[in-house]
Amino acid sequence: MVEENWDADFFSGVVNPSQLAPLIDALPGAFFFAKDRAGRFTAMNRAFMGALGIMNAEETLGKTDYDFFDHDLADAY
Repeated sequence: MVEENWDADFFSGVVNPSQLAPLIDALPGAFFFAKDRAGRFTAMNRAFMGALGIMNAEETLGKTDYDFFDHDLADAY
């Protein structure tokens, strides 16, 4: 039987979420981002930065989908 809370157990062992960044960056074709409750980007991987056409995450920190996407798409996101 698979433990139902495996993901909670896994993430409870992560001291700092940025420790996952190398793993997420190593996954080919995987886009990752995190936002705060106001919808502002707080983190993202290189693949997602490339899709946005930016070179470093600092260019996105504190910005929202409306800074990068058409208004209709940003509404959907």
